[in-house]
Amino acid sequence: MDFGGFTSEQVVINFLVCDGDPDRTQREPLLGKGLNKVGVAFGKHNIYSTVCVLVSCTEFNNTRDADDTPIFPDVPDIEEIQKEPERKKEYERQKEMERKELEKQREMEKEREKYVEEEKRKKEEKKKEEEKKKEEEKKKQDEKKKNKKRKEQKKKEKKEKKLKKRWVILVLMLQLILSNYLKANSLLLQLFLKTNYLKV
Repeated sequence: MDFGGFTSEQVVINFLVCDGDPDRTQREPLLGKGLNKVGVAFGKHNIYSTVCVLVSCTEFNNTRDADDTPIFPDVPDIEEIQKEPERKKEYERQKEMERKELEKQREMEKEREKYVEEEKRKKEEKKKEEEKKKEEEKKKQDEKKKNKKRKEQKKKEKKEKKLKKRWVILVLMLQLILSNYLKANSLLLQLFLKTNYLKV
């Protein structure tokens, strides 16, 4: 059985080449020993345009039924067979158009996937940028807090130093006053003692 052959030469070549069959079983009807009779039927096929069936044998009985019914009533005429190449070309054109449309759809799908990936990448970059800004803002806030705390600490230390200085000055003043007081008392005592001594 052969598919797609449009001439007798093509059919015979297909039988001899027997492509796709490792055992080359299609050669048997042509090259088999003792097979000296052959029957051939040729017709159209829905997928491969044509089909040819070859049957080999050693003997056959060439008799027909009483009603003389044709053995193959559905065999197409030669004009229909000759139109098959054009139909095959039209079928191939349709297949090519379908293939191009499929490629176009695949290309569009790739473009859509590429666009989705690009949008996803942009969103991720934007998210990273926002996180980076938040982190920088947080660092700035922390730095401000640290600076504020340093300033408060310095202010406190300055205030403590000032207060300490005042206390030192106050203590010195008290010491001076006390020293002057003691000196004055000492002079008064000496004066008192002298006056009392004179009286005695």
